[in-house]
Amino acid sequence: MMQQKGKDSLDSVYNWQFVHCTHLWTQLLCESFPSETLEPLIYPLVQVISGAIRLVYTPKYYPIRFHLCSQLIKISSDTKKFVPILPYYLDILNKYNFSKKSSKLSMKPMDFSCCLKVSKSQLVENGFKDATMEQVYCGIFEYLQSVSHKISFPEIVIPLTFQIKTFLKQCNVANYCKKLKQASRNLS
Repeated sequence: MMQQKGKDSLDSVYNWQFVHCTHLWTQLLCESFPSETLEPLIYPLVQVISGAIRLVYTPKYYPIRFHLCSQLIKISSDTKKFVPILPYYLDILNKYNFSKKSSKLSMKPMDFSCCLKVSKSQLVENGFKDATMEQVYCGIFEYLQSVSHKISFPEIVIPLTFQIKTFLKQCNVANYCKKLKQASRNLS
């Protein structure tokens, strides 16, 4: 199914049924951990979720990406397994142009909790950028909190601070820079 390119193959993965199935398996494996019989299923589940995240990198599908990343964070936190999740969030910081002016204004940020993709008209709203930045910011710190007790924490944080500093040099939107400057100071 993944070898076929096209809208039908994409729709067979990027839908609520897939998200809820991965959520169910995430809950099952996390609640039953440590279980000798179910523990070998953690790695395949992480691979399936990671593959779905990498399937399409366009901003239109950021909401499903955030849903799946939160599942990976839960798996990593509850099972004490290392899952590299930061690259998915940092990729958004690196590739999406937060400095570009929005052609439509919205009064409040979008709510990604009830959607998997956004329309073309929603992509040009400033509410989309605000919600995306909020999800990236919260996701990064949720992940850092889950790995803060591990010995590898400095190796995770140091590249993150460099990437945040690079983002701050490129972005000229005060609200986004303020949040990430504060985060950079807290991590240093």
